[in-house]
Amino acid sequence: MKRPALIGALVLLLTGPPVFSQNGACPGTSAIAGSLAGTERQEVCDAAFRAEQRLARCGIKPRRPYFVELVPDVRNAVGNCIFGQFRAGEKDVAKVASPSATAALVAAIADDDPQSVLKRIPAAEFHNSLLVHEITHAIVHQNLSVPPCHAGHEYIAAVIQLDTMSDRSRRIYLDVFAGNSDYTTEMFNDIVLAMDPSRYAAAAYRHFQKPENGCPFLRRLLTTVDALPRLPE
Repeated sequence: MKRPALIGALVLLLTGPPVFSQNGACPGTSAIAGSLAGTERQEVCDAAFRAEQRLARCGIKPRRPYFVELVPDVRNAVGNCIFGQFRAGEKDVAKVASPSATAALVAAIADDDPQSVLKRIPAAEFHNSLLVHEITHAIVHQNLSVPPCHAGHEYIAAVIQLDTMSDRSRRIYLDVFAGNSDYTTEMFNDIVLAMDPSRYAAAAYRHFQKPENGCPFLRRLLTTVDALPRLPE
């Protein structure tokens, strides 16, 4: 993916000190944190717990284990550093840049770029939200019964990322795009996503909040090929 455009609340939802298995499996989730230890593993497991909990409210659950990695950097197809990336394969792997690498990417955003709003979000909270975003991609992939659609993937990941962040941070983010991110369903496509992923994320959350959308629309994205417009192949 290109630029994950968001945020989330760093709240420990596990009761008491987490007990980790030897292979790094996060208790109460399908996430495997591998060789991560200490606070890094705890952050990954917290994000997995919250992402799975929120998706479960829409009847969407993991179908098999997925792996989560924190790495020094993540690069897209042309070699640019990005916040995170999901790759499906024999193992479903969600990769997110380390907290220090994430902080450096945020610091490099120009102040006149609308995405500079990320500088106003607590660094730990934003990093945790990136984990939620990429973990959501893994779970979405496992539940697709139609060919994948990038716009649909990003719609769901943005909704869950924004929905699991603090009220304050979500409001800060959405206010930047107030008045110009009210999209109709037909406007959620790969071209619009590529042009402005940050605005797309805000629009997805506002669209999801409408009474006629919500969880039923998320499930449609997983099962209905024309839930969003698809570009000709």
